[in-house]
Amino acid sequence: MKKLFDPAFRSLALSVKKIIVLFGGIPMIPAALILTAAAFFICSLALSAVKPDRVSIVCVDECCSDNSAAFLDSLASADGVSLSFSSDRDSAEKKLLGGHTEAMLVILPGYDESLYSESTDASEVFIIRTAPKSVSSEAIRELIAGKLLSMRVYVRTVSELEKEGIPDAEFRLNEQLKLYDASAPTLYTVESIGQSGADASSALFGRGFAGYPGFTALVIMLLLLSLSRSMTKPEARLASKRLYSADKGMLIGTVSDFLSLFLSALAVGIIACCFASALTFSFCIALIAYCLCVSGLCMLFSRFGGSGRIDIAAPVIALVLSLLGGCFMDFTSLSPFLTVLSRCTPQGQFIAAANGGYRFLLLLLTEAALFVFLSLMGLRKTRQ
Repeated sequence: MKKLFDPAFRSLALSVKKIIVLFGGIPMIPAALILTAAAFFICSLALSAVKPDRVSIVCVDECCSDNSAAFLDSLASADGVSLSFSSDRDSAEKKLLGGHTEAMLVILPGYDESLYSESTDASEVFIIRTAPKSVSSEAIRELIAGKLLSMRVYVRTVSELEKEGIPDAEFRLNEQLKLYDASAPTLYTVESIGQSGADASSALFGRGFAGYPGFTALVIMLLLLSLSRSMTKPEARLASKRLYSADKGMLIGTVSDFLSLFLSALAVGIIACCFASALTFSFCIALIAYCLCVSGLCMLFSRFGGSGRIDIAAPVIALVLSLLGGCFMDFTSLSPFLTVLSRCTPQGQFIAAANGGYRFLLLLLTEAALFVFLSLMGLRKTRQ
């Protein structure tokens, strides 16, 4: 029993010392973890933000007629529109510039005459101003233009019916419009594709964004690739050769290298779990498997070349694998080919496993074992 546990304890103790070396000293460990926690906190806040479900418009009615009031009632009844009113333009502009509304609408005194005019110039009827960062400016303009066209058709229809001598023309037209609205079929439906989730359609980044698992995969990959460069320094290689010459030194050295990377990745994973808005069992299990896989991959990279090569290759490797793995874009909403391509990377497998694809867990664990085996083969080759 002692022969079994003694190498394990020695490997664990050595891995703790290597973690201190990897981070550049004990004071750097809490500093790095605090910065990582801040990054995950910001990411969690950004991903939990939702798009506003209503567009806010402040209105100033300078016409003050029945037709302008009817237009505002029609605009207020539109889905996704929230109206507020100001008595003058100055107060409306203050609300717009203060960020309290997305747009300002001023109905000019010539609104009634414009209903019977053939002109299509909206500047003769309205003054429309939108906030600089408004994402709905074009939609607001199209909505107001559509409501104006509808009001023109309505007013002219009532006028023509009254000329024909039809009694209660406006009342009858309103009744017919109500019957039409009640019996009108659905003209179209909107279906979102991509990641599942009840709140995905209202998310600020939408369904096409990989989200929290993608950010977690990217951070862990960048961290381990940056830390593993310390294993390739000349002094680290010299210390490893001395350790390998001792009894069971190769086993202890290899296990401690892997544990130092895995525990560092696991620390980041625990931070990620702390700030996850919706922590699931599949995410936790997939995170452990991904940490094992990336630890093996980074240990394999550390067996080849010097620290300078890894410094240059680390951001390139992390960026390419993260792009292909779908850390920045959910490829399931684009094409089957890109989806299959992303599943060939550890990041893509982790994202799939975190979303419930448990078959990718076995693939991650298999890759972890393969990477460790290849690093051992590389180590024996360099010793020879």
